[in-house]
Amino acid sequence: MYTSAATINPPTGDDLKIVGLDYVLLDDYADAIKWLQSAVERDPKNKDAWYYLGRAFYTKSQRGEARQAFLTILNLDPQDSRAENNLGLIYETDGQPAAAMEAYRKAISWQEQRQHPGEQPYVNLGNLLMEQGQTKEALAPLEKAVSLAPNNAFCRMTLGVAYRQNGELDQAQRELETATKLEPDNPPAHYQLGRVYKAQHALDRAQAEFEKTAELKTRSAGLQSAPPNR
Repeated sequence: MYTSAATINPPTGDDLKIVGLDYVLLDDYADAIKWLQSAVERDPKNKDAWYYLGRAFYTKSQRGEARQAFLTILNLDPQDSRAENNLGLIYETDGQPAAAMEAYRKAISWQEQRQHPGEQPYVNLGNLLMEQGQTKEALAPLEKAVSLAPNNAFCRMTLGVAYRQNGELDQAQRELETATKLEPDNPPAHYQLGRVYKAQHALDRAQAEFEKTAELKTRSAGLQSAPPNR
């Protein structure tokens, strides 16, 4: 339909951006990148198109191209928190934790004036602090992430893991049980909940969670290996 429409009126940058996002939904990142590149060529100041192009490059592990896309956004808007947060992800993937933390903290400070700040820089910062062995410092940003996105299972799970590592098992149980309710088919959430039950000596409940984890992983592997329907 978009192709037919393009024969009537030349597509705008936003039109091409939507075509690119359609290909993202189809998990066809090569074509998504092609159309998103066309979108920014047509409209070089389209921040959303640059953002989705950067995300597509990052998903395909083309981090150099992703970095350039996010830097382009920051040239257009020097305090774009989404772009800075994604630069943090690139730094983290490239093994530069200090640079990643600085980027996440910048993103947090830039979005504090927004009416609706996002949870992503908070959960990214907290997760990285945990990985660096700074669990106590991770709690505040992770708690903020959950307050901003209470229905986000990943935020709940990450906070639950931080509570467990900090020895706060009741709080860990609460967050991880919530995470498994929000995403019942999430193997890591069930596994982490099992670890909490085990630490609480609730061995039957722990075993049930570990068995659920194994079941979900087996089911996922079967779906991935199954031949496509014809």
